[in-house]
Amino acid sequence: MASAHASSQPLGQKISAYRKKRNLTMQQLAEAVGVSESYISFLESGVRSPSRKLLKKLVHFFYPQGHPALLDEWLLLGCQSSPSLTEGLPSDSLAVAQDLTPGSKGERLRQGVLTGQIQFPPGSSIPAEGVLIRVNGGLQEARSDARGGFRLEQLPLDTPLTLLAEGSDAAGRPFKALSQQMLSAQQPSLALETLLLQQTGSLSGQISLSDGSPPEAIDVYLPGTSVIAKTDAEGFFALPGLPAGQHRLQVYKAGYALGQSELIEIQAGRVALLPPLRLQALAANAPQQSSAQLSGTVRYLGQPLAGVSLALLWEGPPAEAPALTPLSLSNSQGRYQLPLLQPGPYTLVASRNGFETLLQPLEIAAADLRAEGLTQDLQLSDSCIFAGRLAVQVQNCAGQPLPNALIQLDPSPTLGPVPFTDQRGQVLLGPLWPGAYTVYAARGTQQVFESVPIANQPTGSDGQPGALASLSLTLGAPCP
Repeated sequence: MASAHASSQPLGQKISAYRKKRNLTMQQLAEAVGVSESYISFLESGVRSPSRKLLKKLVHFFYPQGHPALLDEWLLLGCQSSPSLTEGLPSDSLAVAQDLTPGSKGERLRQGVLTGQIQFPPGSSIPAEGVLIRVNGGLQEARSDARGGFRLEQLPLDTPLTLLAEGSDAAGRPFKALSQQMLSAQQPSLALETLLLQQTGSLSGQISLSDGSPPEAIDVYLPGTSVIAKTDAEGFFALPGLPAGQHRLQVYKAGYALGQSELIEIQAGRVALLPPLRLQALAANAPQQSSAQLSGTVRYLGQPLAGVSLALLWEGPPAEAPALTPLSLSNSQGRYQLPLLQPGPYTLVASRNGFETLLQPLEIAAADLRAEGLTQDLQLSDSCIFAGRLAVQVQNCAGQPLPNALIQLDPSPTLGPVPFTDQRGQVLLGPLWPGAYTVYAARGTQQVFESVPIANQPTGSDGQPGALASLSLTLGAPCP
């Protein structure tokens, strides 16, 4: 990968050429866009990379009536010069691996090492290199090498570890594997035999509340992972991309007891149905669970950011760890809520596709549980990736549009209500971060899926922000 200095030279030269063409000094341009003269000098020489906000100001200054093509070009050049970019476009969140020492995040030194090998189904076309292995929803991440091997370091000892491996075949179908492990002080290093990737399944269902309140925005998730969804206004949810096997889901909404489903069997390529589940409202003096919450707003460039997965990981003595690991998802206003189960040291993990994973140490005091709780606002930084959109059309074998078809995506954006097609058999999904998605359409007992790529570009074919992809699905195929 080229250095930040070398890759930012073309953009710096372009800014310099536009300034000189208009007979402007660096000071005049700096005053026009609200920065210092030295900063303009750094931009033109390639020492600094401009933010998106500044690039938009520069293009607007040179072309007050707008110049979308120039803005797109400069935004992409700015991305290429961003030091946070890695080679290629990730379809998952980029982790920030930080050295953890005693006192920085709880009291335990992370010195565990876990190695292993990814095993692929017979006849599959999954590339051995690049399979993502994520620990405890994003606490640590690694990718497999060219032979399918992986190595995870700086893992906590004497703590349950949930490993989720994710890959996809040439057709874009997702494959995952789930494994539970534990590293001890006596055995800080462990070599796994294999993690067998299998085609994923899906789960849908409905959650209700005991007091009859609207069952909206209830978190439904697979513990130890970032696989999470929110219910819509009627309590329905759709959770695609679940590893095959038996799982118990956890369910949470502020003011209600934490819920747990019965053991659910997820089969590859199938949609499972969760039996009806009801959350019980907490009494004012309920001793079994504190009603205190950790809440806040997640923002990006000062704006609320929806669809961020947040996990509260215990960092104290393993014997004192809470029975449940709270997980939540930020809503359309960027708001999130996590239950505070007990005092002690924690790490707040915030992750979303296309953004750098944030690890925030927190110390929860006993007084926080007796009060209303804590507020922790978060600011995520992106990897210079542009969100796109996907237009889906569902029809039958006769070419007639099919309304009320359930649409699921994997990886799941987990934004807003569960999407169904309208009377024209259409639905527009977004924002979606660049990468390959598997799109599922289901109606009754019929199901069809197909992969589709979302490109990384500032503007789509319709002139709106973000790439616009389209996909037509036929339920009932193969048609007679």
